[in-house]
Amino acid sequence: MRHLLLVSLLLTFASSFSQGQNRSRDDGTPFPVEEPVPVKQDAMLEKDYQAEQRAWARRMLLAPAQERWKSQPWAAEASALIESALEQAEKEFLDPHALSPLANQFRELMQKAPDEPLVLVFGARAVLEVTDSWREPTPPLEKVLSRSFQELGGALECLALHTRWLAAEKDGVNKDAIASRWAQAAIRSLGDGSYDEATHVVLLRQHLVLMNTVDFTQPGPLEGYGKAVEAAALPDWLKLTLRGIAEKELGWVKRSSGWADRVTDQQWKGFAEHLKSARELLGQAARLRPDRPEAATSMIAVAMGESVDPSEIRAWFDRAVGAQFDYQPAYTSLLWAYRPRWGGSHERMLAFGKACAETRRYDTRVPSLLMTAAMNITEEIYSPQPVFRHDQVRAAISTLSRGYLEAAAAAPPLTRHLRQSDAALCAWLADDDALAAQALAAAGPRLHRGTRSRLHEMFLHESLLRAEVEADTGAYGEAVRAAASPAPDAKVEDIHAAFLKVDEKGLSDDALEYVREAREFTGLQKAVEAGGWVSLPFRRHLTAFLQPEEGDWSVDKEGCLVSRGTDHPRSRLLLRVPLGPDIEMKGEIALDMPAGVQRSRFGHGFGPLLHWLPDCVNGLRVMIIPIRGDQAATKAWCASPDKSTRSVDFRLQEWNTFSVRTAGGKITYEVNGRTVATRDDMARLGLEVEAGLIGFNSYRMPPGSTARVRNVSLRKINAAALAPAAVPALATVSTAASGLPDWTWKAAGIFALLLLAIFIPRLMPKQED
Repeated sequence: MRHLLLVSLLLTFASSFSQGQNRSRDDGTPFPVEEPVPVKQDAMLEKDYQAEQRAWARRMLLAPAQERWKSQPWAAEASALIESALEQAEKEFLDPHALSPLANQFRELMQKAPDEPLVLVFGARAVLEVTDSWREPTPPLEKVLSRSFQELGGALECLALHTRWLAAEKDGVNKDAIASRWAQAAIRSLGDGSYDEATHVVLLRQHLVLMNTVDFTQPGPLEGYGKAVEAAALPDWLKLTLRGIAEKELGWVKRSSGWADRVTDQQWKGFAEHLKSARELLGQAARLRPDRPEAATSMIAVAMGESVDPSEIRAWFDRAVGAQFDYQPAYTSLLWAYRPRWGGSHERMLAFGKACAETRRYDTRVPSLLMTAAMNITEEIYSPQPVFRHDQVRAAISTLSRGYLEAAAAAPPLTRHLRQSDAALCAWLADDDALAAQALAAAGPRLHRGTRSRLHEMFLHESLLRAEVEADTGAYGEAVRAAASPAPDAKVEDIHAAFLKVDEKGLSDDALEYVREAREFTGLQKAVEAGGWVSLPFRRHLTAFLQPEEGDWSVDKEGCLVSRGTDHPRSRLLLRVPLGPDIEMKGEIALDMPAGVQRSRFGHGFGPLLHWLPDCVNGLRVMIIPIRGDQAATKAWCASPDKSTRSVDFRLQEWNTFSVRTAGGKITYEVNGRTVATRDDMARLGLEVEAGLIGFNSYRMPPGSTARVRNVSLRKINAAALAPAAVPALATVSTAASGLPDWTWKAAGIFALLLLAIFIPRLMPKQED
C-alpha cells in the first residue's frame, strides 16, 4: 500500500519518481549466492557468556565489596540490589539500558552509601541509562575515579571509565584523558587479581569493550598495551588474541582515517605492517582456540583491510559463528565488509541479511541482521522503502517481523518490548500494515527507545509510523484509506484533490488531524508559488516532517510545535516539502528555561533551519541562544559558530518573532523586529549549497527546558526582497490545488538536481571509491 511519505519528498517532480519511491523494487538482477549461516546445535550463545560474566562479577566484585561493607546498616540492601543488577544485566543483555529499571533504587542507595565504589559505579550506570544525560551520573563517577587504582582494582576502574566515557559523549567534552586512563586501567587489570583462571574469557570481552569504544588516534597507548599483554602471565591464546587486536587497531592508527587518496606511502606501509602482524597473531590464536569467536571475528577486519578474496572473509565469519552462533561483532563485521566501498554490493548485503533471517533463530538477534542490512543500505541512499520493499526481501522482512513478534512472549520485559517495537518498524516499512498494527498494539503506547533511534537513522519518527499504519489499515475510515492509497501513477495534485474530497463529518480527532495535514502539505508547494504568505500549521502526527536525529518533538493542544530539551547537539525536525532556494520564513518562538538547570558548557539554542541536505554540514541555523534570565543572543551560522552573522544581544519575551529571508546567496534576518543581518554572504558562513529543506534545530537544550513555535509562515521571494522590512502580520493563504508552475523547473533547477541525487532510491549504486 502506498503512503504519503513515499511521494512527499519531491512534490514538484515527475510522477514517475513517485512510482519509484512507493512500489516494491526489483531491477531483475538476481542476488549473489550467499551460503547459509552455520547453525551448530552445540555452539555457544551470548546468553552463555552473560552467565559467565555474572558469575565473575559475583565472585570478583561483589564478594570483596560485601566484606568491606558487612558492618554497614545498608549492607543487606546493597548486596540485594547489586545481585538484582547482575541478574538484570544477564537476562536483558540485548537492551543497552538494561539497568534503567533499577535507577531509583540506586539513587536511594547512593545516598546511604556515598563512598562505596561498587554502589556508585553501578548506580551511575543505571542513572545514565534512564536519563540519557551526563549531569547526574558524572559526580558519583568522578568521586570513584578520584581514588587510587590500588583501592579500585583494574576491572572496576575500567567499568567506571566506560560509563564515564558514555557520559562524556553526551556532554560533548574531550575524552582523551578518559581514554588514556582506561588503557592504563586495562593494563593493570592484567595482573592485579581482577580476573582469575576461570574468567579469562571475561577479561578478553571486557578488554574488547575498550578497543571497540575508544577511537585511538595515537599509537602510544596501543603499543604500551601490546607490550603489557606480551609480558602478562596469561594463556597463550588469550595473549595472542589481545595482541592481534591491538595490532589491527595500530594499523588503522598508522593509516589514519582519511580518504584513501590522502593516505601517504609511509602511512600505507605502517598499515600493511601492522595488519600482517595482526594476521599472524590472530591466526595462531584461532588455531589454539577454535571454540572462541573473537580472533576469527577480528580477522574479518584484517582480511578486509588487506583486500583479500571475499571467500576468505566469509571463511573467517563461518569460523566465528561456528564457535558462538550469535556473536554480534562477527555479523556486523561481515556486513561492513560487504559494503560497496569494500568491493561488495547492496545486493550482497541483502543476500547475507536474508541468510541470517532464514536461520529462524528468534531466540537470538541473528535474524534481525536482515533489518540491519536494510538500514545500512538506507544510510547510503537516504530512502528506506525501496530497500525494505525490494521484491526479493519484502516477504522475508514480514516473516522476520512475525517471528520476533511471536517469540517476544518468551523474552524478558525490556527485550520483549524491543522485539515488538522492531517488528512494528519492519512490518510497516515492508508495507505489511496489518502486521504492523498488531505489533504496535503489543508494543503499547510508546515504542522502545532503540526502535525510535532506528527510525531517526532513516529520517522517520514514531508519530509518522503510527499515523500511516492507522490510515492504511482503515482505522481512520475507508475514505481516508482510499485517499492515502492512490494509484501508482497518481500525481501530487491528484493526491491533494483526493484528500480535499474526504468528508470531515464523523472523523475521529486523529483522523481529522491526519487528513488536514495531508491536505496542507500536499498543497503547500503550489500555494507558496502562487504568491504571498502561506501558513505552516503543526498537526499532532507531524507527518509532514522528517526527524533525522533523536529528540522530543510534539504538538500541543494549542497547535504549537514543542521541542523538549534532550541535550542532543543537533536535534532537527524538517519539513519534507522542497520549496526552492529563495524563501522567507517567519514565526514566533517561546523558550522556557527552568531556574537552576545545569547547562552545557558548549551553550545551547533553538531556531529555524534552512537549506538542509543530508550530506551537508548542518544547513543554515538561525539560533536564539539563552544566556541567563531573560538575557539572550542571536546569530546565524552553518558549519561553525565562529563563522556567523554578527551576534546581537536582546531580551527574551514570552513570544519572540523571527524572520529569515535567503536568496541569491544572501541572508537577511531579524529577531523581535531588530535586524541581525542584512544581505550577509551565506558562503562566508560555510553554506555549501543554497538548497535543501527547512525546519527547526535544537542545540543542546537541557532537560526540563522547552521551545515552542507558532504562527509560522512561508513565502517565495527574490534577491530584491532581501532588504530589512518590518515583520508583517501573519496570514493564512489557501492551499487549493493548481497546476505546476514554471518556476519549479527553471529557478529551482539546481535544487531539483541536488535533491534528486540524494533522495531518488538507487538501490544498487555503482561501487564506491
